[in-house]
Amino acid sequence: MTEVKKMKVAELRAALEKRGLDTSGLKADLGNRLQAALDEEEFGVDAPPATSAAPASEEAAPAMEDELEVAEPTKVEDEVKAPEPEPKQEEAAGEALEPAAAPAPAPAAPPLDAFAAAKAARAARFGIPIHVSEAEKAAAKAAKNKEKKEKAKARKLEARSSQQAQGGAKKQKVQHQGQKKNSVPLLPKDEIEKRIRRAEKFGTTGTALDELKAQLRRHRFNEEKAIDESKSKEVKAEEAKEAGKIIAERAAMKKKEEEEKNL
Repeated sequence: MTEVKKMKVAELRAALEKRGLDTSGLKADLGNRLQAALDEEEFGVDAPPATSAAPASEEAAPAMEDELEVAEPTKVEDEVKAPEPEPKQEEAAGEALEPAAAPAPAPAAPPLDAFAAAKAARAARFGIPIHVSEAEKAAAKAAKNKEKKEKAKARKLEARSSQQAQGGAKKQKVQHQGQKKNSVPLLPKDEIEKRIRRAEKFGTTGTALDELKAQLRRHRFNEEKAIDESKSKEVKAEEAKEAGKIIAERAAMKKKEEEEKNL
């Protein structure tokens, strides 16, 4: 005999359909219906009982009722505790509910670029045409122009710093060359002329001779400079003397005019 309480809903319905019985209802109803049918098949409840078997059937009836009373609550309890919904229907319902899930809340006051990117991603995901407002266009244009200006400013600063670095290197080079020239002690003019004549006599050439000629030029330049300074001083002294004479003459003339007025 098949244990009804271990059968699944599909098996119960198949067994009831096979016997031409109603297959609607919960598992508990299906199990009770099938159990009653099995009892009828096994014990033949519908057939009239024989006279000699009456006492035996009367004794067996209470036992059957006890079994039914004990078994039925167990079945109902099992049905209440563990209902078995069809997995396919649950999966289909879950898939149908996924698109309708509420979107995650957007962060408070997102930047315009992040908002536009999220909007574009959402439009691409759901196939929605993108509508950009005039304010968004203006803001995007302003952001792009600002980025261009910042890049141009950075390039200018970089070029300026590079020029300053090159200028500093050139200045240091010139100073180094000047220090190198000044580091050579300046010989007296007579000694320089003497060494140059000796080198020309013996046909000596090279950097030593060039250095002697450079020192001689420095002597001549210093002499010319001293002469110019002396002349400038003399001229200034003469000019000051002439200016003093003119001032004295004007003062004398003014004094004479005042004396004539007093007379």
